[in-house]
Amino acid sequence: MSPARLVTLVLALSFCAPVCLAQSPAARAAGKGGVIAGNVTVHGKGLPDVTVTLRSAGFGGQGQGQDLPQAKTDAEGHYRIGDVPLGSYYVTPVAPVYIVPGAGRLAFASDPVVITGGETIDGIDFSLVRGGVVTGKVLDTGGRPVIEQTVSLQSADQSAGPGGFGGFAAGGARTDDRGIFRIYGVPAGRYVVSVGAQQRFSAYSTVMGQQAYKQTFYPDATDTSGATVVEVAEGDEVSHIDITVGNTVEEYSVTGQVIDKSSNAPVPNVGFTLSVLAGGGNRQRAMGLMTLPVFSDGAGQFRVDNVPAGRYMISLSPQTSNGMTGQSAAFDVINQDVTGVVVQAVSGAGLSGFVALDGNQDPSILSELLQFQVQVFVQGSGNAANAASVQTVPLNADGSFQFAGLPAGTVRLSLMAQDSTLQGAFKLLRTELNGVQQPRGIPVNSGDQVGGVRLVAAYADGIVEGVVKMQNGTLAPGARVLARLTPAGQQGQGRGTNLGVASVDSRGHFIIENVPAGSYNLIVSVLNLQPGRRGQRQQQPVSTQQQVLVNEGQVSNVTAVLDLGQNQTPPTPTPAPTSP
Repeated sequence: MSPARLVTLVLALSFCAPVCLAQSPAARAAGKGGVIAGNVTVHGKGLPDVTVTLRSAGFGGQGQGQDLPQAKTDAEGHYRIGDVPLGSYYVTPVAPVYIVPGAGRLAFASDPVVITGGETIDGIDFSLVRGGVVTGKVLDTGGRPVIEQTVSLQSADQSAGPGGFGGFAAGGARTDDRGIFRIYGVPAGRYVVSVGAQQRFSAYSTVMGQQAYKQTFYPDATDTSGATVVEVAEGDEVSHIDITVGNTVEEYSVTGQVIDKSSNAPVPNVGFTLSVLAGGGNRQRAMGLMTLPVFSDGAGQFRVDNVPAGRYMISLSPQTSNGMTGQSAAFDVINQDVTGVVVQAVSGAGLSGFVALDGNQDPSILSELLQFQVQVFVQGSGNAANAASVQTVPLNADGSFQFAGLPAGTVRLSLMAQDSTLQGAFKLLRTELNGVQQPRGIPVNSGDQVGGVRLVAAYADGIVEGVVKMQNGTLAPGARVLARLTPAGQQGQGRGTNLGVASVDSRGHFIIENVPAGSYNLIVSVLNLQPGRRGQRQQQPVSTQQQVLVNEGQVSNVTAVLDLGQNQTPPTPTPAPTSP
């Protein structure tokens, strides 16, 4: 659609009577609500007054933004959630002091539950046990309470490799005004308890003026090798896990100047971001990005205080750079203040274009599209290869958009809903530059002014409901089955456009919402979450595919057969006996 066509439709809207916006698939199916029911028990006895909630299990915005029903268990621990809209959901009993054995503090079903109409799905049960408690006090070396610091619990039963524990995080809590912490709902197991952040991430607290302590493990170790393991049994309270922390993280200042690369003139009144870098050589990457509460002065000079030891890069903030971009070289903060950091500013790239609606040109649908924003992600290139930039702008009334101050790199664009209830209502089919599709993004250089960008979106109000029948075997423990849609003609295992994905529930049902009208490959595959042994050859995933036609606003039903034995290794034949 041309920009002129968009303007015509928008002007037509302003003279119409109030418009009924197009409904999402979930809204259209609201009259076909289903029921999810089950029991919540503790050692076989019903647990009353537990709120059981639903959480969308949809990918990519499916089912997001809905107000979902919930229910409380009765005196026998039974619950019944009615009027459940069409969709895929995780069912969660909100019982923080209880856990599912082997799970975490907020227990939830590991498999989604799919509702495809006015059906009743019973037997979604939860057998809980009471979690343990770990409590103690955090003091500094002077015996003073350490206030408002996070205490973390980490499993000691999983190997981390060299240097420390690598088990899952089992919970955490902040210390109160007495330095006391209490972590509840802890699964039975062996844990290490620590306070303070890893030093390379503490900059995100210290630069903003928050106090940070060097990571200390119970009782007073600064390294995991000296940590005392805490054992927690079911329902037990382990107290007096007192930690003595040493000094706060040492902090330094970083000063420098922003100059215009072409004229060497200082650049005043621009803002900055700070990237924490990790890795070495060509593998060095930014581990995070924060906007600094700092602007350059009239001479282009800046100062960043409270920076702990680490490796960093300072860049111009795209929101406050006046259309310029640039970054410093990577620098190290070791044991003293850093001076002379230079940020070379250049004119950033500009990028402009418009969003076109593919297919249905209904004015009410166009009205919804104009409520979206365009987000640009730029992966840096050259000296900024380890940096990234993100900006978001609203669509103009004619469907156009403009970005300025982009760094050199590869640009990827996406659509984001400002209203969460519209999330997933449109799918971005392709990005074009001067009529040519750009599947790998659009390369830009400093100072480029790139026009002619066209984002082709489609209204996504179709639904694919399916059943997967499995034969010749059973799923391995921890395996999941996923169903996804790709454009017809695209090879099954390729990385191309993904127009919908869903988990298959324990009954073999799945639902993919927010699908544009069109012809697709439906690919059903097994995702084995059990890690293979190092050096072990990984088998090709078990999968099947077939074509599906989706019509606008309609439900397409499909049945897929998944042969779980397709990649099994045939038995080694017994060698024939040799003649004497």
